[in-house]
Amino acid sequence: MRMAGQFNENTQFYLIVILISILIMTLAFFCVYMPNSEECDVWFQRSGSIIVLLNIFVQYKLSNLNTFFDANAYAVPIEIPNGYKFFYKCVVILNIAIILTGTIIWGYGDMFF
Repeated sequence: MRMAGQFNENTQFYLIVILISILIMTLAFFCVYMPNSEECDVWFQRSGSIIVLLNIFVQYKLSNLNTFFDANAYAVPIEIPNGYKFFYKCVVILNIAIILTGTIIWGYGDMFF
């Protein structure tokens, strides 16, 4: 059961990073903490790159979360505990949606203003 607890802690950490990405997106949209030399549309557009970078890291870690490397460096898949499968899938889907949103903001964020 220790592995299940570790799995849950890791997934919760990645969910917190996803929520921080959403906070960054929201603050940038309302031009909070914007330097005086910047325009709001450019500030929002730049936030898209931070969102994408954070969540690509999270997606990479989530994809490797259920893999164990043995002493010979062979990847051995670990079954996700039953109680966490739905939560894990929700975090993965939310993360992919945030990556897509961040990419759109990064490319077209200046057009929203």
